[in-house]
Amino acid sequence: MEAFTAIVFICFISNGLPACNHTVWPKVLTSEQQCLDTLAAGVKAAESRGATVVGYRCIDWMNNKDEKV
Repeated sequence: MEAFTAIVFICFISNGLPACNHTVWPKVLTSEQQCLDTLAAGVKAAESRGATVVGYRCIDWMNNKDEKV
């Protein structure tokens, strides 16, 4: 079984200062394509709320067990 997590890193600018955070899809995704599709939707949603997307990635938990996030 494959297990992926979609993470989008976003910032809002308020009074000239960045306020940054991350958004994580709350369910384990079972394919890389599903994760990439979820990332695309997440980036679009964040940008529609006025956020600046500063990074995004799919974490493959089965093949990158030693990866530092």
